[in-house]
Formats: sequence, structure tokens, C-alpha cells
Amino acid sequence: MLNFLNVTKIERRRMQCAKYSFLAFFIPFIVRAVPEVLMAPYLVGFDPLGYYIPYIFKWLKEGVSFWPLMREAPLFYLILIPIASLGTNLLILTLKILPPILHGLLAISIYFYASKALNWPPIKSLAVAFLATLYFVALRISWDLLRNELGLTFLFTSLILLNKLDNEKKHYIFASLAMAAVSLTHILVAAIMFAIVATMFMQKWLTKKRNEAFKLLILSIPAMLFLLLVLYAGCITPPTPPEFNVLNPGEEWLTLFGFASYANMATTMLGFLAYCYLPITPVAVISAKALKNLQIKTWIAFSIVATFSPLITPLSYRWTLMLIYPVSFYAINTLWNMKPNSRHLFISTTILATILSILTVGFLIMPSENPFPYYTVPQFQSYIPSSMLQNTVSLSECQNVVNCLNWLENNMPKNSVILAHTAFYGWTIITTNLTEVLPYSYGNPETTAKNTYQQGYTHIYLIWWTEGKGWHGQPAVPSSFKEVYRSGNIAAYIYEK
Repeated sequence: MLNFLNVTKIERRRMQCAKYSFLAFFIPFIVRAVPEVLMAPYLVGFDPLGYYIPYIFKWLKEGVSFWPLMREAPLFYLILIPIASLGTNLLILTLKILPPILHGLLAISIYFYASKALNWPPIKSLAVAFLATLYFVALRISWDLLRNELGLTFLFTSLILLNKLDNEKKHYIFASLAMAAVSLTHILVAAIMFAIVATMFMQKWLTKKRNEAFKLLILSIPAMLFLLLVLYAGCITPPTPPEFNVLNPGEEWLTLFGFASYANMATTMLGFLAYCYLPITPVAVISAKALKNLQIKTWIAFSIVATFSPLITPLSYRWTLMLIYPVSFYAINTLWNMKPNSRHLFISTTILATILSILTVGFLIMPSENPFPYYTVPQFQSYIPSSMLQNTVSLSECQNVVNCLNWLENNMPKNSVILAHTAFYGWTIITTNLTEVLPYSYGNPETTAKNTYQQGYTHIYLIWWTEGKGWHGQPAVPSSFKEVYRSGNIAAYIYEK
């Protein structure tokens, strides 16, 4: 009888675990699918159109050698390239389906990290998985930073395995493979991982657990080697494509991110930190001492230091975004440690749930032309878009971009070329069969047009917004461009020398 009761209890726990893990995946998956459905048939997010598609099709067309591929931490691209080779439409479909799947996988990895590494009960683990993926900062990451999300899923998997190592060799192999996958997916996430691993190593070494420290070092070697390969490739090869070089940003790139110089970046990042986390900071800081997990503390400390350390690129804002995951653990831990049925618990939970719901829904469904007020701060719209219902242009302008490109394809005479800003280069690839397209990144289109004219092109076209409606730091085109076609707020221009 006793054995039967024990078996029944175990089965109930398994069913409970299965139920909560399913919810951990399914709810974030559904939420992230909302903008994909509302944007159909167009892609969601800047990077898929601005970077992923141009990279993939350049490599498919021209080929790519080992080092240029390696510099991009290529695991995500290696997944998509075979799909792209089967057709553009299949790649677009994949980039519609993949973001919700990645978001769900990240959520379930967070759930299992809380459950297995921190030994949190299922409901508490589910709560942190929801907060860490449904808060607007997490949704912003899922908007277009798909490589980051894949890397974060591998990171949480690695941390679960590192906390559960035993004498079985397969556990060490799986942990080592997961860490290597992080290094091959995204440098920023790999940097967080190695900061955590280094802290774990030092703790084990200082507490005389030298054998465990040595094992941790050994299983980290493959990931270290892959990261060194990625960094070395970045030093010896130019970016792919070369037009997307942001390691030495020019004046236009700095202007895009709202900086007059590097000197005021620290102030901006401090404001952005408050903008992102002020709604949940009052709850999170209460657990600053109560939650003693070394990995989470290291993640927070490293990300803050990275945000304000030598600011060599405007992309430092991404370190701030990465804080949402450890901060979520602190916030949920605070709520969990409050007395059950207490007034403080009810008030805190109600406030947090209300804030989360309002910010999430506003970000998910409000159009960029009429965004939720919280997302209208001009200073931070380069970091967090005003709405998820956009890619490189707003949802309302997507069809207008297609119309303009179709007009150009049908009306451009011979010896013509299109100048394509990063916002429109990916569009030209998936919308037209044009081959004479010159990407100019975030540069000055007039300067590019002058140089292009000297190369012998007699007709130089540009696609951009109409006068005063432009995005990406360029409200209007130079006067040397004359409008020849318009669809909505998107227009085709021709360069007049």
C-alpha cells in the first residue's frame, strides 16, 4: 500500500511538472505569435530584414569562406542557410514561425533553470519564466534579436547542466556542448556565460574545491576555443556584407542613436536603465540579499559594468536589455517570500501584474503611428521600438514599400541602379529580381549617388519615405533627388546631378 502511494505521488509530481513546463513554453509562444499574426504576411523585427536576409543571400550567391562565416558566430545562420537555399518564400515563412518558437524555448529553459538549478517549486519557476519573457524588455529582445534568444536558451541550458554535474561523463559532454553552442551563437551571450563560469571557478578554487574547479575549466575549453575563433575572425576579416560595419561607426551611425559624442553615452545608458527597469525595480531590490545565487548575481554585475565600461559602440544598450532575466528572478523571489494572503503580497502582485499587462499589451498591438505613450520617448526609440508591429518600416507602410519596388523593377531603364539603405536592402532581395542594387548602410545617399554616377550609371534611384516622414535619423532625402513615384508615405526618387 505504501509503495502504491509513493508511486501515485511521483506520478502526480510528473504530471504537475509536465503541466507547468507546457505552460512555460505555450504562453510565451502564443504571446510572441500575436505580432506575427497581425503583421502577416510581413516579417516582424529589424534584424531579419536588415541583416539576416542580406547576409544569407550574399553567402548563397557568392559563397563564403571559413573566416568570414566564423566572425558572425554562425550557428543561427547555419540553421537558416539550407532553408534559404530551398526558396525565399520558405525562408520568410521560417522567419515568421521561428521567433515564437525561440521565445517559448527560452521561457522553458528559464523555467527548468529555476526548477532544477535553484530548486524553486513549479509555480514559482513558472512565474519567473513568464516575467522574464512577457515583460516589454524581453519582448523587445524577441522582436528581432533572434540570435541572442537562441544563445540565451543555450546559456540557461548550460547553467542547468553546470549545477547538476555528477560523475557521469555524458553530463559533462552535454554541458560542454551547450557552452560551445553559446559561443557559436552570440558573442554577447558568450561573454555573460564566461563571466559566470569564471566566478564559479574562483569560488570553487577559493573554497578548496580544486578538483571541481579543474573539471569546470576542462569542460569550458571547447567553448573558449570557439569564442577565440570568432574573435580572431572578427579581427582578420571585414564584416559581411562590408556595408554593415558598425565597429567603427561614422557620424551618421552616432546620430541615429542620439549621441553627439561618446562622452554622453554613459548618461544616456543610465536613463535607459531606469526606463527599462523602474517599473519592477522596487520589487526586485528587496531580494538583493535574500537571493544568494552566485550565477544570477554575476550576470547582473557583469551586465551593469559592461553597460558603463569603455563605450566603444552604441550597441552597449544590449547589455542593459540582458538584465531582464536576472532581474526577473529577484522580483519573483521577493513576491514569493512575502507572507501568504498578506496585504503586501496582494498589493505588490496586483501592481506588478497590472504594469506587466499594460506594457505588454501596449507593445504588442498598438501601431507605431499611434503607440502606447510609454514607448514614445524619442531618446530610447532606437533601442526599443514604439511597437512590435514593424520591421524596418511600420506595418502600414509594408505594402507601400512593395509597391515602390515593383514600380522600380518595371520602370527602371537599362544602366540603372537602386541605392538601398539598410532599412530597404532586405526588401529588394525578397521583393524583386533586381541585381543592380547598391546598399549604402546608414551613410549619406547623396555622397553615394555622386560616387555611383562616376562609375557610369546613368539612372540612380533611391527608395525612401516622403518629405518629412523618414525614419532612422533621416526625415527627408537631399534636394538632389526628385520624386518619381509615391505609394503612401514611401516614394521612389531619381538622382539629378
